[in-house]
Amino acid sequence: MEFKGTKGKWVIDNEEVFINESGVLVTPISIENFMIGFIDVYGDQPEDKANALLISKAPEMLDMLQHVSDKLNGNGFHSLQFKIDELIKEATKIN
Repeated sequence: MEFKGTKGKWVIDNEEVFINESGVLVTPISIENFMIGFIDVYGDQPEDKANALLISKAPEMLDMLQHVSDKLNGNGFHSLQFKIDELIKEATKIN
């Protein structure tokens, strides 16, 4: 399964915040100093920052899950590999 999102290491820009057209406080996510988008989970609450961090780490986690699935292939962990592959499929399937 191929990741169809923006490739590269995503970084949360904690220096910049903006108010979007809906009046929601947002923070940019960038790759190598090039802004790729905004996330509207920025705020002063620990939950907001945790959500932003999770979103920024999603591509790396997806890569790691694929790597683990590849290593499990043919090693007797069919059930675990199936669950990982289903999760990857759910995370990458675009309707």
